Amino acid sequence: MQHVTEKELDLLRYFYEHRKGHVRQVKKAVKLSEHTLLKYLNSLEKRKMLSSRSEGNLKIYEVRLESALVKVFFSYFDLERLELLEYKRGKAVKMFIEGVKNFKIPYFVLLFGSTAKENYTAKSDIDIIIVFDVFEKYLNVKTDLIKKNILAEIGLKVNYIVMKLDEFLKEKENKQNYALQDAITSGYPVFGNQLYYEVIFK
Repeated sequence: MQHVTEKELDLLRYFYEHRKGHVRQVKKAVKLSEHTLLKYLNSLEKRKMLSSRSEGNLKIYEVRLESALVKVFFSYFDLERLELLEYKRGKAVKMFIEGVKNFKIPYFVLLFGSTAKENYTAKSDIDIIIVFDVFEKYLNVKTDLIKKNILAEIGLKVNYIVMKLDEFLKEKENKQNYALQDAITSGYPVFGNQLYYEVIFK
């Protein structure tokens, strides 16, 4: 893999959170001199992780979502966020994923709501979307069992939505499903990250 400096990683983290920004916005967030910032932005652009365009007198940089390296780094940032969750909450999310994987490997699992936004309280529910290739009746029954075990063992309630991949893609485009739009906007994958980014960045 190409070497990425710590400063470039900070820049990629900015674009993970914001997707795009003009030089002054980025400079304010990452606290670099303009000269140093432009050097790193140009380096990321040369490696096709960012693209740039001019709007009036502003230069806008945008993350190139089709870049394989961007998907790798975004997956890394997702993992960081999961590890930063309060211990019990993080354990509940991981327990849920492992439980689901034991009976059927999903395409991806998306965490959203207050847990993803990091404005949860000790009693906040955990909201999750699980995306499979096909929907089978037993999925809800087995997932309910995992949910009950987590509530009994950890004391946190998990709300989940099971979707087929084609249904997820359709809802993503027609923007009628509020929960899904919220999940795409403020949530992040906790399993199948690279597959998720393949789908979401189409």
